[in-house]
Amino acid sequence: MSAPSAPATEHTSSMHTLPGWAGWAGWLVGLVVLALLLAVFGLYMRPDFLLTLADQLWSCL
Repeated sequence: MSAPSAPATEHTSSMHTLPGWAGWAGWLVGLVVLALLLAVFGLYMRPDFLLTLADQLWSCL
């Protein structure tokens, strides 16, 4: 026997829009995450940071 199929769901436009501040909060969280990722990338572009990080990791082993 085959498994019963799930009932079809209807997509409404209200599911895709966030009310009021929730839309802005999503953008703000995205911008903060992007800034954090760029800061980490910037740190990895500095050779002295990489050497310090490697020394700290090596000392843990």
